Amino acid sequence: ETMPKRARFRLMEVRGDQYTLSFPTTAVTGPWTRGTTNLEWVDAPKTVLVACKHTDQLSGLSNLIRRLSKLGLQVVVDPAVHQGLGPVAREQVALLSGEMLSEVDLCITLGGDGTILW
Repeated sequence: ETMPKRARFRLMEVRGDQYTLSFPTTAVTGPWTRGTTNLEWVDAPKTVLVACKHTDQLSGLSNLIRRLSKLGLQVVVDPAVHQGLGPVAREQVALLSGEMLSEVDLCITLGGDGTILW
C-alpha cells in the first residue's frame, strides 16, 4: 500500500549573502543578498487541518471553513470542534482520524499560541 502524496513545499532562509533552500529531504546552499525566510508550495495543498479549542473561535472557524472550501481545499477538524459547528459548516468538513493525518498538508491553529502536541 502506498502513502497518499502530500503537497510538497520548500523553505528558503536568507542570512547575509547566503541562502539555504530546504526541501523535506534535502538542502542546497548558495549566495544571496536579502534577509528573509520564505515558504513556497511546490504542489498546491489539498487537505488542511484546522485546530482550535471547541469552545473558542467558532465564529471565526466557520468563516475560515467557508473560505477554504471555496478554494477547493478539504478541511479537517477534531470531532469535538465538529460538534460545535453549525449545520452548514459541519457539512463542509471531514472528521479527523488517524488515517486522515497522513493526508494533511497544512495545519492552521486558531487561538492559543499555535502549539500542537502530537
